[in-house]
Amino acid sequence: MSIQLAPSAEQLSCRGAQPVVVRAMVARAGRVSSVARERFAADFSACSPDGRALLVRTCHRVEVYFAAGADGIERLPEPPAGCEHLMDVEAVRHLISVACGLDSAVLGEDAVLHQIREAYTSRCREVALDPALDRLFQVALRAGRSARSWLPGPRPSLGDAALDEIESVSGNLTGKHVLVVGAGTMGRLAARAAAARGARVFVANRTRGRAEALARAVGGDTADWTGSPPPQPLAGVVVAIAGTWTAALDMAPLVTAGGTVIVDLSSPPAMPMSLQLQLGGRCVSIDDLAWRRQASLPESLLTRIDALVHESGHSYCRWLRTRDSGSTMVALAETVEERCTAELEWLVRRLGDSQVGDGELIRQASHRLTASILHSPRRAISNDETSTLESAARELFGL
Repeated sequence: MSIQLAPSAEQLSCRGAQPVVVRAMVARAGRVSSVARERFAADFSACSPDGRALLVRTCHRVEVYFAAGADGIERLPEPPAGCEHLMDVEAVRHLISVACGLDSAVLGEDAVLHQIREAYTSRCREVALDPALDRLFQVALRAGRSARSWLPGPRPSLGDAALDEIESVSGNLTGKHVLVVGAGTMGRLAARAAAARGARVFVANRTRGRAEALARAVGGDTADWTGSPPPQPLAGVVVAIAGTWTAALDMAPLVTAGGTVIVDLSSPPAMPMSLQLQLGGRCVSIDDLAWRRQASLPESLLTRIDALVHESGHSYCRWLRTRDSGSTMVALAETVEERCTAELEWLVRRLGDSQVGDGELIRQASHRLTASILHSPRRAISNDETSTLESAARELFGL
């Protein structure tokens, strides 16, 4: 489920009729399959683009943000069918909304903000980001942190969504067995969610030590990674790993006959296709969760976050205008200073040093007068959302 609360392009203008500053290619669940999303992410990583591009990858989306001039990067990957192309205000609005938790399978979940932060910090370690991208992600992360501080806790995660799917078939999980495959971030979330509902948790992982650590943390037990099942009956299995879980085939007779629900949080899916087909509706993919009904946030809180998205977008756009108008203001100041200097030199030549007196004081007064005269024009150009004043200043002063 996707909720768009941010203002329209007419309400939030970054550049008016100016060239595109930032754009995004958004491949998300419901429009692009997880397999196609991961292929797109791999293709992007293989091109090793410079600091004018940044990849964000979450459970339900792969998004690439580009700064102006990124078309010149060689070998950029072809976006998959269904990929959305967002320009300027739409791209800004979208990233801030995602960071604030409004465009998520679980509204307000912490994992998405963490994934955006990880994408940003790891990219900054690799290359120097384009200033427009760097500022955009800083604004989005700051807004995301503010929005999370307003949300009631504890907040649900995709792990909770997975357990909801299992409970919808198996009923209350108290005393029932749940197998969690994988001890990474999603595996930990699922194991904790299962334990909180009273289930007996079994953890399987490629590295047995990590499985044992997670099992201890939730008061559960370990299970054999190769597919030997834990004690019956299995109410559900949550899979959250990279790659295919081939051991699932050994468990096929048990899970197909016992009514077990398998929720695959992996992207792309870790469950073998043959077992997915056998289970039918009892095999829930990461993309299936994007369409499930979710708990809503209070209207007053949504309104407050909406205002935060709006103001954060305006803050970024004001920064863009100030940055882009800076060269005009510098050129204008230099032009006025040159003319003042020329007039002072004429005055000295005309009157002579003896009559001019303290030349340094006159020069300081000239600089102060220049700054005073330019104060209002500078402020007006900085706050002009259409850039018409900047264009007029360049034309009037021949800049």
